[in-house]
Amino acid sequence: MVYLTGTTSHPKAKQLGVIHIHYLPLKFLCEKYDGLILTSKNAVRALELFRINWKSVPCYVIGQGTADAVKKAGGVVKFISSQGYGDEFAHEIAPLLQDKLVALVRPKEVVSDVAGILKNFNVNLDEFIGYETRCVPCDEIKKPPSASVIIFTSPSTVKCFLECFTWDASWRAVCIGYKTAAALPSYIASYTAPRQSIDACVSMAHQLYENLSKNSL
Repeated sequence: MVYLTGTTSHPKAKQLGVIHIHYLPLKFLCEKYDGLILTSKNAVRALELFRINWKSVPCYVIGQGTADAVKKAGGVVKFISSQGYGDEFAHEIAPLLQDKLVALVRPKEVVSDVAGILKNFNVNLDEFIGYETRCVPCDEIKKPPSASVIIFTSPSTVKCFLECFTWDASWRAVCIGYKTAAALPSYIASYTAPRQSIDACVSMAHQLYENLSKNSL
């Protein structure tokens, strides 16, 4: 069986929710900014949940998923990163933001230093914390059976999963990117998807699962 951790679902994987997103009170005057920096669709949800008047402000986003969330909510996508990582994203947009006042809506804990990189390039930036990741209680999570493939979608999914379960040597781990892979202990070998997307992870996981099934025959 292929299991997908995190909050995103996929028709070809079984959802294994080890984290949930908790939204934090968000309040700022968005109209004064020339741009919004959004690194997750959770940032869009936070803006909507706390009724921030943001939809006329151009958005600089990571990934198609975040871009789609902006468009669906009625916002304006100015730039979509060609990279899947925050550090690279920051370097991409820094030249575009030199003469602008921008707001970054981010999680409480961050893996990439988007704000620090942009400030090093003298970008005029304000940060607003809109959400945080929390672990789902272990008694609410069912342990995957042997010979399962577990897809980890962020370092936090690694942390929360391993707080609940001792790693089974028959499992295989697929990670959405190198920072997620780096969060795994050294004794757990993992495979990193060729593209930083859920689809790419699920495709790789099914290939691994098929190999596991053949070897067990």
